[in-house]
Amino acid sequence: EGIQSRQQMIFGNQNWSSTVVGTNVDFTAVKSWPMLSGAFFSDQDVRGAAKVVALGTNVAEMLFGTNDPVGETIRIKNQPFKVIGVMAAKGSSSGGQNQDDQVFVPWTTLTKKLQRQDNLQYILTSTISADDVTQAQNEITAALRINHKLNAGDPDDFRAQTQEDMVAMRSEAT
Repeated sequence: EGIQSRQQMIFGNQNWSSTVVGTNVDFTAVKSWPMLSGAFFSDQDVRGAAKVVALGTNVAEMLFGTNDPVGETIRIKNQPFKVIGVMAAKGSSSGGQNQDDQVFVPWTTLTKKLQRQDNLQYILTSTISADDVTQAQNEITAALRINHKLNAGDPDDFRAQTQEDMVAMRSEAT
């Protein structure tokens, strides 16, 4: 699950504007993204909408320089968040976004305490094998159509895209 919001982050006299990503505990596994230090948040953090945050390496550097921020408290939207981890450097996404200039909080925390909205913007999934992608996309589409109460013949009110779909669209655009 995912939802994003652009916010100011403050530590002492340092501040930095970055993307706050509200996500779930399996985000690091789905994205194959290890921690540099500390830990990602837990199921309990998600259930309790805890004010905990894992920083991207760029955000950690901008707010803390070379110091390890794990255990420190930053402010996001004037609310204290305990830094529990720093993500390993990831670089740019296939869309050109700097993935290290983000911070990660439980999706429940973002929807209940920062953003005040309860709908997700996207859901990330992964498969064990590339051969399973089309079947997974079809099953996810069917499940979302049922969840959104769409009748046969109604157009989808969402997009289910694979990495291949996104690469093809970018290739056409360029």
